[in-house]
Amino acid sequence: MAMELSKPIKLRLIIIFLGFSIFSSTLLVYSLLQRKTVEITEKKDVGNHKGIISYDVNLKPNPIYNSEIPNSGEKYITGMIENINMNFDYNFTGNTGGDVAVDYSISATIEAYEQNGEKERLWSKSYLLEPKVREKSKGNISINRKLILELEKYNSFVKNVLEEYKINSKANLIINFNISVEAHDSVNGIYRNSIAPNLIIPLSEDYFVITGDKEIKENCIIENIKPVVIIKSNQVIFFSIIVGICVLGLFILFLYVRGKETSEQNKKVQYILRKYNMRIVNICDERYLTLDNSIRVHSFDDLLKASDELGKPILYNILDNDKSSNFFILSENKNFICTVTDCN
Repeated sequence: MAMELSKPIKLRLIIIFLGFSIFSSTLLVYSLLQRKTVEITEKKDVGNHKGIISYDVNLKPNPIYNSEIPNSGEKYITGMIENINMNFDYNFTGNTGGDVAVDYSISATIEAYEQNGEKERLWSKSYLLEPKVREKSKGNISINRKLILELEKYNSFVKNVLEEYKINSKANLIINFNISVEAHDSVNGIYRNSIAPNLIIPLSEDYFVITGDKEIKENCIIENIKPVVIIKSNQVIFFSIIVGICVLGLFILFLYVRGKETSEQNKKVQYILRKYNMRIVNICDERYLTLDNSIRVHSFDDLLKASDELGKPILYNILDNDKSSNFFILSENKNFICTVTDCN
């Protein structure tokens, strides 16, 4: 059902809604243009991999140990060692079933240090125990290599160097299992990483303990940097709501509100009130309003003449809900009245 409003009020409402809509839309666009771009890192787990070096020490015949061998991490007497059996294991377990390529090699390095407690390296010598090998597979891959380490060979080398060159230092033999992996994921890209489990064996010592990072286990995480646009969401939501309310208001005004025409009577009244505002008094008290002894004049100009002759103000009152409006003059003997409906 259509509602009615006077045309001036409807026009004012349209202007108000339209103004707020334009203003809010401008602020909304400004808020959207004030966005900034930041980079975030997305992490995707594509699997896990693990590299391990394990060993068994073989002893020479000796009066101390029969068949028993000291456990891993315990002290070994250097003169009793025949050799060391070393196992190198690597496992990659993928989550996506993509191509996996692993490059690995086994190396040994002798590193000599000063004996001043700061462990500053003096010299080193490297050995390639097994050259680089590449293995490929789908999804998962396992590698197992075995080597026998002749410890006496390295002890003899260090002893000869220290005696010949009169160097007062300590030396370690570092066994490295060098592993580089490349795993392909069709969605998230390529995972590349390198790990190097190792064993550290002191050389030229009467006894020693084998230490080092024997086991390295890691999750395989692909990190992708993506740009993310950040906007002032609170402002955008607020101004969007304002724009929506204004558009809805305009929609209702245009479709469901009918502009009511201003009556000729009201046009006349408004014209008179605007033109003769200083001479007219609007009253609310109707006690004095009576047509008895009243003279009805033909036009408002005639009422102006009577007002000038009598020196009386023109009074104004709205009657019967705007259906008629009276302008009149009260005097001692006669009242002069002009009704807008019949007043020129």
